[in-house]
Amino acid sequence: MTRFRPSLCALEARENPASFFVASGAIAGGLPLVEVVNPGGIVISTFQAFESTFTGGVRADTGELDGNPATVEVAVAPGPGGGPRVQVYAVRIDTGATTKIGDFFAYEDSFRDGVRIAVGDIDGVAGGLDQIVVGTDQNGGPRVRAFRFDGFTPTPLTTPLGNFFAFEPEFRGGVRVAAGELDGNLSNGDELVVAAGPGGGPRVRVLRGDGTVVNDFYAFAPTTTAGVNLQYDVVTGLVRYDLAADDFSQRSARLNAPILAALAAAASGFNQTGTTGFNTVATGFTISQDSGSTTTTSGSFGPGGPTTGAATGTGNGLTF
Repeated sequence: MTRFRPSLCALEARENPASFFVASGAIAGGLPLVEVVNPGGIVISTFQAFESTFTGGVRADTGELDGNPATVEVAVAPGPGGGPRVQVYAVRIDTGATTKIGDFFAYEDSFRDGVRIAVGDIDGVAGGLDQIVVGTDQNGGPRVRAFRFDGFTPTPLTTPLGNFFAFEPEFRGGVRVAAGELDGNLSNGDELVVAAGPGGGPRVRVLRGDGTVVNDFYAFAPTTTAGVNLQYDVVTGLVRYDLAADDFSQRSARLNAPILAALAAAASGFNQTGTTGFNTVATGFTISQDSGSTTTTSGSFGPGGPTTGAATGTGNGLTF
């Protein structure tokens, strides 16, 4: 059975999101499949992102890359063991018909340690299309790159966030990336969030499109070296973070179908200015597991800064 990790997307204006689509990339060990699920919890597309011989997992994120309201775009990248190849697929929201519309290498072809990926409007231009953001995974330096989607030959951003080291260049634990509207200011686009991977302290930085650092903090005890995972929650406008040592993306994780309808319904209560607190980001967000019990140390942050908390669950239906 192929197991997936979820990623959430809103296709409407970010101040009032109404339609959410989930792209789930397979975790390591199985075929490199991606599922796209509509707000009603129906799988509208399942496609193979890479060659069937690759079993290192798939990272996926969704957004508006080509300006076509009839489709949701899914950007995918391989996990460890794969080259730095990024592909973009357009999925029709009515029929699920899936077409590859982009294919490029984000880093040098020799890099084989996996790529982290995010999609967001981080070029500092309000109301524009999203861009593709990549970070190196394990054993890579903390180099972040961003691209404006132009089909099969994307254009690297020349803005401050287009190509930079998120942390000290000699660090070799990779860098996690997330993008979303965090400061409540729609005039400057989304913010980019970066976090250190395994081997580094749990440091998280938030940057605006012009390169301004708006937050720089340790999500957990500075002595922790497991790294940090990131997930932007478009419903609350917050970023959820957790210890990489307890990586929810490595579990048998996929969003339950009923919760997708709840996410869409929750949009009516969306708070543009954002609030902090784990309970806020936890509302209506469920990740299923095969079996067993789990305790996850997590937190969230928005305009008010970071907080931490813990959520526990037993067996299926672990709620974050």
